[in-house]
Amino acid sequence: MSDKERIARERDWVKARFECTVDSVFQELVSVVDSDVKSFNKLSGRNACEIKRVEDRKTTVALAERVAFVSTDGKVIRAGILHGRSSLSDFEIRAEWNEADLHCDLFIEGEKVSMHRASQKIIGSVLFPRGHS
Repeated sequence: MSDKERIARERDWVKARFECTVDSVFQELVSVVDSDVKSFNKLSGRNACEIKRVEDRKTTVALAERVAFVSTDGKVIRAGILHGRSSLSDFEIRAEWNEADLHCDLFIEGEKVSMHRASQKIIGSVLFPRGHS
């Protein structure tokens, strides 16, 4: 990180800390998932994958029989993957303020991840199921 980036981060820490909430992180995560689905549809040359805002606090991504969801109750973010009626995974995404680095960190199953890694965890196996190309 350059000195200029560090100074900007330090100057904007109040805003960054204020936005390190479940609802803010959920909105940003849904935006990243939406962008990834649009990229998938563009690169695949078809609009096979569908993203739906089921309600304010729940979004689904569906491709054939596979469905991923991300939702929040305002206290925690939950995500998971379904195939037909079977649940393949279900996990929690936590946001935690990192006082040392002055930004909001995401954690899935205790592992620190970026927004894009969280999106991959949520929709990766829906877009790219094992054994399919």
